[in-house]
Amino acid sequence: KRFLQYRLVVKEYGISNLCPGERNMKRDASPSDMDLEVIPPDSDLRHTLSITIECMGPEEYKNGGMDLCIRYSFAATPFGDILIASTSKGICNMAFADKRLENLDALRREFPKANFRQMCDAIQQNALLVFTQSQNEQSEVKLHIKGTAFQMKVWKALLTIPVGRVTTYGNIAAIIGNPHACRAVGSAVGRNPVAFLIPCHRVILATGDIGSYHWGEIRKAAIIRWEVARKAQC
Repeated sequence: KRFLQYRLVVKEYGISNLCPGERNMKRDASPSDMDLEVIPPDSDLRHTLSITIECMGPEEYKNGGMDLCIRYSFAATPFGDILIASTSKGICNMAFADKRLENLDALRREFPKANFRQMCDAIQQNALLVFTQSQNEQSEVKLHIKGTAFQMKVWKALLTIPVGRVTTYGNIAAIIGNPHACRAVGSAVGRNPVAFLIPCHRVILATGDIGSYHWGEIRKAAIIRWEVARKAQC
């Protein structure tokens, strides 16, 4: 019952059963509206899902990723379809795919000379369990992504934000030891190549507003509420 109470489902994304009173939810919904706790930068942060990040080396993505074999597939989630892609080492991309062809084209532009093959492999299947299984029951998820040293610091910091809690761009900047880099942190958060697994949706504005999200503010609020409900079930 508590899950159904908190689950925000938006018709725009092909989901139903929108909670009463939430149809007019605005992008500036605050954490207090969602019963969320904003964590300070000095908190003891533990993310229960085991996710490891391996940074692609220049030799892997040089020449447009000529030596990379990338498998990709589309899957349904509670928040709409996603495009998920993997190399032999881990997930390299995950994005909500409201327009499948455009999402796939964007991935191909990122690795223009890679060998692409449409298939859902074991790496993708394990990652997709995040939407259906308790995080305590899921195997380690490995990510194999391209990014700068600074972006990697930010993305790894995002992994420390627990389910059902949020933090601010300023707190992330403090966590990585660069407290004045809020704007750069925001840019890195916006460049996150792996939606949901690297939980950029858990970062809000210092004002308490929910803030923007690459895949839509309503979807961001839906994910946060869904995570609050899952946490309450544990």
